Amino acid sequence: AIDLITPTNKLFRNMSKFKRKKINKAKKEGQTIIVINHKTNKKIIEKEFTKYKYAHITASGKQTRSDQSYDYMKKLINDGKAILFVNQISGYSFSYLLCDFSDGVSRGWSMVIDPKADEGMSLRHLLEWYAIMYFKKLGMEIYDLGPIFTENEFGIDYNKKLGGIS
Repeated sequence: AIDLITPTNKLFRNMSKFKRKKINKAKKEGQTIIVINHKTNKKIIEKEFTKYKYAHITASGKQTRSDQSYDYMKKLINDGKAILFVNQISGYSFSYLLCDFSDGVSRGWSMVIDPKADEGMSLRHLLEWYAIMYFKKLGMEIYDLGPIFTENEFGIDYNKKLGGIS
């Protein structure tokens, strides 16, 4: 988990040099993050959430969650209990991060990168950093990356790379 009470400059310094470079590179590449929340136009929510769902299906080669699960995730967005962060370059959505938040804690639930994206782009790093900063500004105290980010799955401890504790 990442302590969001920590000053922003210290959060950034606490990240690995590799992550800081990737975030800066992403900004130079022109990546922008859009926030899909309950205030977003319903048609845009539907459009971006559908792209998020199909990016998951395309990335895994099959549907790994039920339609009911996706419907529930979209309902959480519409109810103001979750946010879909979308990383775009020139208006094209390349990666997505779904997070929920309550009681001072924000959680990264589900992240996917469109398989059509260039592997050389740093699509995850700016997205995650933006979510951390968004929830910090919202007054959350913790950003939890969750148990999915383990050394066994990715060969790295992503939590530690972002300056958090496991």
